[in-house]
Amino acid sequence: MDGQRTDANDKIIKTTEQLLNEVSHFSEKLNTDNTEPAQMEAKTQVAESVRKSLGINDDGYLDIKVSVDSMKAIADFYPPLGNGKPIREEDVIAQLKQKRIKSGVLGDAIKEAINLCNTTKKQNNNVLIARGKIPVDEVPAHYVIEETLLLKDQIDVSQDEEVDFKERSPFTLVSKGRALAKKIPAREGEFGYNVFGSSLSYAVKRIPKIMSGANVRTENDVYVATCDGLFRCKGSLFWVDEVLFIDADVDYKTGHIDFPGDILIKGLVKDGFKINGGRSILCQSTLDASEVFCKGDLVVQNGIIGKKEGIVRIGGRIKAKFIENCNVEAQGIIEIKKSIINSNVNTLDKILLGDRGIIIGGIIYAQIGIEVQQIGSESGSRTEIYCGMDFMVQKKLEWIKKKNIELFMKQKEIQNRIDRGEKEGSKLAILAQSLKEAIDKLNEKAKILLFHLDKYEDAKIIVRGVVYPGTIIEICHVRYPVSHILPRVIFTLNKRKGKIEIRTF
Repeated sequence: MDGQRTDANDKIIKTTEQLLNEVSHFSEKLNTDNTEPAQMEAKTQVAESVRKSLGINDDGYLDIKVSVDSMKAIADFYPPLGNGKPIREEDVIAQLKQKRIKSGVLGDAIKEAINLCNTTKKQNNNVLIARGKIPVDEVPAHYVIEETLLLKDQIDVSQDEEVDFKERSPFTLVSKGRALAKKIPAREGEFGYNVFGSSLSYAVKRIPKIMSGANVRTENDVYVATCDGLFRCKGSLFWVDEVLFIDADVDYKTGHIDFPGDILIKGLVKDGFKINGGRSILCQSTLDASEVFCKGDLVVQNGIIGKKEGIVRIGGRIKAKFIENCNVEAQGIIEIKKSIINSNVNTLDKILLGDRGIIIGGIIYAQIGIEVQQIGSESGSRTEIYCGMDFMVQKKLEWIKKKNIELFMKQKEIQNRIDRGEKEGSKLAILAQSLKEAIDKLNEKAKILLFHLDKYEDAKIIVRGVVYPGTIIEICHVRYPVSHILPRVIFTLNKRKGKIEIRTF
């Protein structure tokens, strides 16, 4: 019974001391700015007399609490009052031993807290004095996808900076040989412990296994792309697509399209957006052409529409319903179902139009020939048809002609300065000689190109319906202006006579 009473008394004394300390410090904090020194001293003396009459110890002390998971020990440090003894390290060590705390003790933090509490005479709460160690899980060897392939770069736009959002793309393109995923070596696990020194075992971390799909191979513990294409990832599977499928319009959501493989576009291609394909392009709607380039074929379910400056340059064939107000170039056959209106269309092959297909306005270069229902219109729209010639050679010759004029004008200007006796005469003379050499080189190049210009003298222009006046027909630089309506005709070149022959059918 006596032992129980002693324990109860000790508990009451301790809790009372703690309460008085808290009240005392709280009161001091409230009255510091408003209370005169004499009043403060009087109140302190009263508090001390009360504590002494109750037989309460004025020594500094601490209260230690351990977290629920036993991984942390937190202490509140209370300073001495009056003539009470300061907190000592021995006091802390004794309490740690009493609480059975023996691992992860933070000695420096304890010393700092004791010093702060004793010197400032202020309560110091929630001080971390011991910390356990969390176990480190064992990690088996595994592959991870390169982070840059999973996260698209964010564009930070300041007020003074202009960003062309057409340049932004949601697609992640990779080149052949690009690293897609790499092997992470295994990591051993490490045991942990709590503040009581109890050992904490580690677990074996479960890593989702990733699997490679099409166009991916392993090389020295690295997965790499076996072709240029679109990186795709779904769940645990990743692969590289050689076909880019856009299930929407090409607009600000997609940005410009630049893809090394085939491109399939389900929606519209909006005005102002560029497409560059490494292979072929299939557009299931209307192509509003600004800049479209591809090395393969172009197939458009509806039509190709430009705004005169729009350019379509294709390495293979073109197939579409119509072409309007556009510049189109192809190396293969161009098949148009309905019409070519006010456009410049060039091919190294032939142009075929449907049963009611018409060509009105613009300039057409078709090396092998044209088959069409109607050329020109009743209003006399000027329509120029050139066959038998390589349009690419023709463009080079036109470029040479333009540059020759620029070089000649510059040469003339420099020569005038030389004739006036300019100070830099020697330098000008060197420039004049360089210009002459450049002109001579271009002229030599032009002579060579001329041999390759007229490539197909057997070209034919077949008109199943009508050719209207205002149409110019030219085969291998032999011209025939149409001056009256011609129904159901075939235009060919009579090389021996050097003229265009017209045959009806």
